[in-house]
Amino acid sequence: MVFILIIARRFPRLLPTNQVPATENIINNLPTKKFPTEFPGDPECRICMCEYAEGEDIIQLQCSNLHHFHADCIKKWLKVNGICPICRKKLEEITP
Repeated sequence: MVFILIIARRFPRLLPTNQVPATENIINNLPTKKFPTEFPGDPECRICMCEYAEGEDIIQLQCSNLHHFHADCIKKWLKVNGICPICRKKLEEITP
């Protein structure tokens, strides 16, 4: 418990503040691709840190072509916090 308080005081940016989940519309309209697809950077999810396997659903966010994740991982993330886990940009409504 003491460790958490020390970290909270020294690094306040690391603590979640005012988390607002993404809307169901945003989450449901994210474009999904099957792996293997050409993605720049490492072929791994930055949320669970696991490499992509053939046939898995991958979502690349609109903020950067380097921000791609397992579909299940990013959907769970966005239900809690509606921002990109890498650059912290807010996801905007996606028009169909």
